[in-house]
Amino acid sequence: MKLRLKNLIAFLIIYMMLVEAFISVFHMTRYIRYVVDLTAIALFFWGGKKFNKALSDKEFRWYYLYLFAYMGLLVLMAILRFVPIGQILWAIRNNFLYIFFAIIAIYSMSVRDVDRIMNTIVKLQILNVILGIYEYFVLHSTDDYLGGIFGIEQGCNANLNIYMVIVSSYIVCRYLSKKSNLKTLLLTVSSCTFMAALSELKMFYVELVLIVLCSVLLNKKSLKGFLVLAGGSIGIYIGIRVMMLVNPGSMEYLNSISNMIAYNMRTDYGGNDIRISRLGSTNQVNNLFFGDNKFYRLFGFGLGACEDSMSFAWCNSEFATMYRYLGYRNLTMAMTYLETGYIGLIAFAMVFVFMFIIAEKLKKKMVFHKEVAVFCQVICVLTVVDFWYDNAIRMNVAYLTYFALVMVIIYYKSEQQILKNKSIMEGK
Repeated sequence: MKLRLKNLIAFLIIYMMLVEAFISVFHMTRYIRYVVDLTAIALFFWGGKKFNKALSDKEFRWYYLYLFAYMGLLVLMAILRFVPIGQILWAIRNNFLYIFFAIIAIYSMSVRDVDRIMNTIVKLQILNVILGIYEYFVLHSTDDYLGGIFGIEQGCNANLNIYMVIVSSYIVCRYLSKKSNLKTLLLTVSSCTFMAALSELKMFYVELVLIVLCSVLLNKKSLKGFLVLAGGSIGIYIGIRVMMLVNPGSMEYLNSISNMIAYNMRTDYGGNDIRISRLGSTNQVNNLFFGDNKFYRLFGFGLGACEDSMSFAWCNSEFATMYRYLGYRNLTMAMTYLETGYIGLIAFAMVFVFMFIIAEKLKKKMVFHKEVAVFCQVICVLTVVDFWYDNAIRMNVAYLTYFALVMVIIYYKSEQQILKNKSIMEGK
């Protein structure tokens, strides 16, 4: 059973990363997308015993209790507010399956399993670039319709963005710990900025700066830190040069902070396309829906009340039917605030804040894999930042994000077992 869970976890992650290309580039049926959900549900039922194991883990029990309390209270509030059950189930699928997956992964996988998956994820960047070039030059896909291994449907570059954030962070942290070389660092960062230019992911350049700064600041000061800064600068330079060629109009939004803020505050996208903006989402939700109602501002309309499902009518809300044109579901900040208010939004952010704190504590105890703790912290920071940018933490690519976050606990447990065995052997 343990081996099967490991295989299911590995399959889910890799399949999730490739299935959209199967559908949109190679024209396979859309129904294969739901293999991801079926695999996650199978993991939930077959790996249910892992939740008991998690709650008996004295070191991390408080964190798991927080997660279960957070999820349980949101569902209870939704039931009490008579949100239709189909919409609640769809909300659980979009918000909580990833958390269940992460807990099962912690108590099902070894360091060797994690290393194999991460090596595969990094190597997929080669295929990602090849598909990106094919999509751009042969299929003539650009901007929001170019996602490399994530296909060519609208919004696919949000998945691509998360993938490149994770790969770049992983390689940067490994380089700082002398577990990866400068050539790998430069190739990885440069290929990511190249793909960001093809898909007009202007935000990735900001994220790359944050990745480099956080990785260096959270590590011990060293010469390698300055080399990472240099490597990051080279990657950004290459990406900007490529973007000047393929998306010259985008450069005006990168040449000053004020332009970047104005771009992300816009609500009018032209052609009568009015949407909630990235940086002004909570104020706009207040103006459009909550008004001065303090209860709504604190608790929102209820988990699932604004869910949007084009595939299953019984999971779709009347709210989405009326207001999906506003694009609120494309932003974690807007969607979470609409359904759960400030209380739910803060509670969700604390999932990652607590994980950051856990990684900091484990980093001080770890001997062999401190870079994994730093990697976890960087992903925590970038995930919260992306609340304003996209809705990727509520999409299937979130399996990859949560897997990256819990790696630190898997490595830590392995180290503790090694040290314990060594102490026993020395005692003998």
